[in-house]
This record gives sequence, structure tokens and C-alpha cells, in this order.
Amino acid sequence: MAIVRILRDNRAAVRGLVQAAMNASLQEAATVISDQARARVPVDTGALLASIRVQPTGVLRYAVVADKEYAGIIETGSASGNRPPQPYLIPSALLVFSLLPSIARRNLASRLR
Repeated sequence: MAIVRILRDNRAAVRGLVQAAMNASLQEAATVISDQARARVPVDTGALLASIRVQPTGVLRYAVVADKEYAGIIETGSASGNRPPQPYLIPSALLVFSLLPSIARRNLASRLR
């Protein structure tokens, strides 16, 4: 009975630790995606490279933003086909998606010690 009470009393603290760990994990993953995208993006003037950043979008939500009007055309190519795709965001995200479980485990373990 005493153990059940202790566990119930700590639910809010554990929930807070888990949320902090998940927030740190998602922020770290978004930062790695951003760094990888910057390393992969083709550079002409450097404006697209400079526009790539992490932006918090809500609770436990982050976006990697490339906010030049032509960012999508560089990523996917032009509809007419005269500009071939030069993907930089999608490959970066796919790489990090495979790393996310280990990032989350590490962040959670560091908070539960």
C-alpha cells in the first residue's frame, strides 16, 4: 500500500521528467536535421543556407524551416523538369528519424538518474 502511494505521489514529477526529456530529444533531433540540411544544401548565394533554422511550433513540436521562396524547388525540382531535385531536407530528416529512439533514450536516462 505504501509503495502504491509513493508511486501515485510521484506521477506528476515523473510526467514532468518524461516531458522534459521528450522536449529535449525533439529539439536535439530538429537541430541535427537543421545541421545536416545546412551541410547538404546546394549553395549559390548562401541565402537558402542562411535561412535554414529550427523553429519551436508548440508543446513538444519543432519545425526545421528553410524560408526562401525557392526552397521547395531546390528540394523537389521544378514541375517543368528543367531544374532537377537537389534534396537536402528529406535526407536529413530520414537520417535523424533513425537516430530518434537513441536520442530519446539518452535524454530520458539522463533525467531519471
